Order: sequence, then structure tokens, then C-alpha cells
Amino acid sequence: MVTEKTFTLAHLSDIHLDPMPRPRLRQLAGKRMIGHFNWHRSRKKIHPRKILDKLVTDLKQQPFDHIAVSGDVVNIGLPEEFDNAKKWLEQLGSPQNVSVVPGNHDAYVRQGNDQGFWRWQQFMHSSKGAMPFMPAHHDNFPFLRLFGKVALVGLSSAIPTAPFIAAGKLGQQQAAALEHILGQLDKEGYYRIVMLHHPPFHEKAQWMHGLRDARKLMAILHDRGAELVLHGHTHKHLIRSLPSKKDDIPVIGVPSASQFKHRHKPCARYNLYRISAKEDGWQMTLTSRGVTELAAPIKQLDQHSFFSKY
Repeated sequence: MVTEKTFTLAHLSDIHLDPMPRPRLRQLAGKRMIGHFNWHRSRKKIHPRKILDKLVTDLKQQPFDHIAVSGDVVNIGLPEEFDNAKKWLEQLGSPQNVSVVPGNHDAYVRQGNDQGFWRWQQFMHSSKGAMPFMPAHHDNFPFLRLFGKVALVGLSSAIPTAPFIAAGKLGQQQAAALEHILGQLDKEGYYRIVMLHHPPFHEKAQWMHGLRDARKLMAILHDRGAELVLHGHTHKHLIRSLPSKKDDIPVIGVPSASQFKHRHKPCARYNLYRISAKEDGWQMTLTSRGVTELAAPIKQLDQHSFFSKY
């Protein structure tokens, strides 16, 4: 039960859903050919379905109010992949209980408006009460979901790119809408969670693998503020922060929900964020659960606490 004082959000990312559907030859033109080869050469072994199923089973045994999925649900953007992903999301929870933002693999190639990740549109819509916080004219993103005094703002950084490029971009219209939404939510005292696939930092190889307009996003977050930013993409457990005029903003990345330990990347995890309203601010406790080895049971791996002033 969601209350005014306590809300628990579960966070999954980088699902890379297995099994891969068998593609038709004409579907393997261009970038998909490379992705299909890489999947069967190595990525299929790195993302075994049994790890994802094991993680989700454990998640459903935990107390939570909502699930957030920060992208890369599919692999090479086959039509059958999006249908399978929709079924998986429906098994994860209802559209009212699950929110999704797309990642670069969900925009692997250019798709029509009625294809691709838009087949999951019911998991990416705003709450009925969100309209007063939205700009007069905006696209499908950002979407805004409200849970008591907790607000989840979903951004899309998913853009089609050339082979070997995994970059993302928000664009001017989405950035302007985010700036408006964060400002309106702040006036009403909401705990603001921003979710996107790519990390909101300007870093090395930005044009190839990062968020290309990260500097713009960082500036918005600095000026308007937020209480929490969630992302995926790196397949790593990351806890960093961004400065804002009011408080430093925790920025948390979660590993892939299906990944077996691979080189410097950890085994699959999911995060739980327990958010409580206190007299002078918000208390957020992060708990990470996952596995360290393929046959090991899922257990608590990490816990941190954060405080944000009203």
C-alpha cells in the first residue's frame, strides 16, 4: 500500500531478453546482422534467462510499491522481440505497477511509430493527475507518474545509431519539458525521481556510447534539482552524485538484471529504494539484491542511506 510517508521502488535494467527469436534473412540487413552474430557468439552466454527469472522471483517476494525498468529490454530490435518483451512486462506487473523507459537496444534500428518499443506504450504513460505539472505542448516523453508525494519522471534517451555505436540523446523538446516538470513538482514538494537509460554524465567516448546532450541534462538538474536519478546502460553497480542548487543528487546505476559475471561487470542485481518523508526532508534507503555466482542464492549485497532536504 502506497502511503504519503513511505514508498518503495524496485529498479531493474538491461534485461536483454532471451531467447532471441529466429530472424528472417531480410531482417538481418545492416546493424542487426552484427548484433545477431555477437549475441550467438558471446552475449547469449552472458545473459542466461535463468538468472533473470531467478532475480524476478526474488523481487516478487519483497515488499515494493512499483517497478521501474530503465531500458534495453530487447537485443536487436526484431518485431518478435518487442512482442515477447511486452508479454514479459505483463508478467512482471500491470501497466499501473510497472514503468519502462527505452534504451539504445530498444531503438537498435529505426522503426515505424506503431512498431518497436511503442508496443509497450501502456507502460510509458503519465498518471491521470500529472497534467497540471506538464507543459502545454509536449511529446510522449517525458512521462510522469505520481505516487502520493513521490513523482517518477521517465525520459527516453533511445535513438537509432550506426553499428558499434550505443549513444543516446534527449533532444531540445524533451529537455525543455523536463525542466518545466521538475520546477512544477518542486513547488508542490514532491520527491522527484528521474529515470533514463544512459548515465547523465559527460564522459569519455560520449559520442560513441554516452548521452550526447548530457551537459544540457546536468545543467537542468543543477538548476531545477531532483532527489534521485536512476539509469542503466553500464551494466555496473554505480553510486555517484550531481550537484544542484539545493542538494547533491544521488545518481544510481544498476547492473543488468540478466547478466552472469563477465570480466569487470558484476552478476545480476536489482535495487530497492525505500523513500520516507521526515520532518525536515526525505530519507531514502537503497538496498541491492543479487547473486555473486551463477548457482548462488540471491541475497542482500549492499545498503546505503541518503537524505534530501525539503
